[in-house]
Amino acid sequence: MPVSYGDGVIVVPSASAGSTLIWPSNIYIKSIEWVSESSAAGNNAIVTTGSGRVFWEAVATGANTREESTVERWCRDGLKVPTLDTGEIHIYYG
Repeated sequence: MPVSYGDGVIVVPSASAGSTLIWPSNIYIKSIEWVSESSAAGNNAIVTTGSGRVFWEAVATGANTREESTVERWCRDGLKVPTLDTGEIHIYYG
């Protein structure tokens, strides 16, 4: 499944995680949510800046993960999801 871009949200499925930029420039992130019905303890989700600096990360504590964080800050040089073991990440921006 490819990355999808909606009104104020970017949805990144685990199959699309990797080194490709999902957003090429500055972006104001409001919140990030990781949803996975097939996670296991120790699964990881990592969002980085375009240059590879960790912007947000989470580790699953068990099955049916739902991690949500209010971020409210700028990501200045693009956005990547290099690691997403299961599920999908919803990145809310504006």
